Amino acid sequence: MTNIGWRLVDALALQLAPAEREAVLGDLIETQTSAGRSICEIGGLLVRRQLHLWKRFEPWLAAAGLAFPCSLMLMGFSFAISSELRDHFVRGTSLNHSLAAPAEAVTALSQIFVLLICSWTISITVDSLSRRTFVVSAVCCFLPCLFCLLRFHHQSLSRLCLFLFLPPAIAGIRFSRRTGAIKRRWAVTLAIAATISLAVLAACGNVWILNWVLVGPAWYLVVRPGGVKPTPENEGAIL
Repeated sequence: MTNIGWRLVDALALQLAPAEREAVLGDLIETQTSAGRSICEIGGLLVRRQLHLWKRFEPWLAAAGLAFPCSLMLMGFSFAISSELRDHFVRGTSLNHSLAAPAEAVTALSQIFVLLICSWTISITVDSLSRRTFVVSAVCCFLPCLFCLLRFHHQSLSRLCLFLFLPPAIAGIRFSRRTGAIKRRWAVTLAIAATISLAVLAACGNVWILNWVLVGPAWYLVVRPGGVKPTPENEGAIL
């Protein structure tokens, strides 16, 4: 039990910044605190830190304002793109038919652009707004995904078709952690491309009015290209 307790202590300590983790563990070792007491001490510290973080608006915006609603919208685009791909490949839609219907091709490309660009920019924005509450934002993204996954009953499509947005979203998180900044010209290009693509879909009647929220993070990166880096309050451990 003692070994398991100290493993839990080490796991909890990993949620602290490196310098703070060394100081806390050093104090616990110096005072010969038991494993159970150490778990309570570090756990209490982490809870207090989390409560302090949630006094700011950024965690609420990242989790409830972006991660939760945008995951629902992006699942809609994922399903629409999967349906288009099924029609063209599974049902054997000919290339001549596709060329004869350029509007359908433009709609499909616009959906793909929106999915790729918005998934990438939203994940960067969520990570940069509040990195230390990113796990909560991830849960807010996971819950609607789980709900839709359990209720999905489309015979001709796999349930995985709902999650086409996840690879570009994960790529965005990796970019944010490694680089954290995007050049203004690239940010402008992505924002314009996403806005035009969504406008094309709106002209075709394929956009819900709330879908315009998806391009907000892309324009955020334009306004604050250097601001995608986490603030000092959000740096450090990911919890």
